[in-house]
Amino acid sequence: MFYHARLTLKPEGKRSSPDDASELDLSYEDLLAKIVVPYFEGQTFFCGGKVVDPKRVQDLHFNETTQSSNELLPFIRAERRSSNVIAFISDE
Repeated sequence: MFYHARLTLKPEGKRSSPDDASELDLSYEDLLAKIVVPYFEGQTFFCGGKVVDPKRVQDLHFNETTQSSNELLPFIRAERRSSNVIAFISDE
């Protein structure tokens, strides 16, 4: 199984916009050790190359898949091309 975490950070100032970060293809153990436990203990952690202060986390989502993100990417791209929805989240 592959575990993916996506979070949205609260804007830092009045003029800034929310910031997203994600970690893909984690093992269950890595998901717990690197994101879940530090978040719930109020400790900073890394996500998507960013140092995250848990107080700034606005939304936190986890997904479990049987395929890696590289295996899923062609399906995600095809679905986005066939829909009439504009996505502002990167495929990469």
